[in-house]
Amino acid sequence: KRLSDESKKHVLKNLEMYPYFQQYASKLYNEQFDIFFSAPCLLLIYGDSNPQWNVYDCTLVAGNIMQDAMKYNLHTRWIGFAEHICETDEIKSKYKIPRHYKLVCALSVGYPKEQLLPLSRKPAKVIFRINDLRLNSSSHIV
Repeated sequence: KRLSDESKKHVLKNLEMYPYFQQYASKLYNEQFDIFFSAPCLLLIYGDSNPQWNVYDCTLVAGNIMQDAMKYNLHTRWIGFAEHICETDEIKSKYKIPRHYKLVCALSVGYPKEQLLPLSRKPAKVIFRINDLRLNSSSHIV
């Protein structure tokens, strides 16, 4: 709750810097709104910004956590609101996060208040089939 309140305060104070959050201003001003949905667990996944693949690696970690959580009937949400507050020197210092580490993902984790129904999916649009290739003597696949 404390990090949610700090995040909302930070985003509202700097709203002109984050125009993509302006659509959520009414929620952010609502004291009852918790950006982490009152989840009992928040995972902050930071990556060392020196290796070039850190964002990909951390995103894969987050995806695996999200997938595995379902085995235990836990639900997860990737929370974008946390990004800016978790990158401040104050937060990094408080939680002993090295300055050169960057937040890749904030995941709230918890049991849902009510069981959600599976989402329906649209069929994928097929734009290419390997069987559609007609190889002749002048064509080849590289």
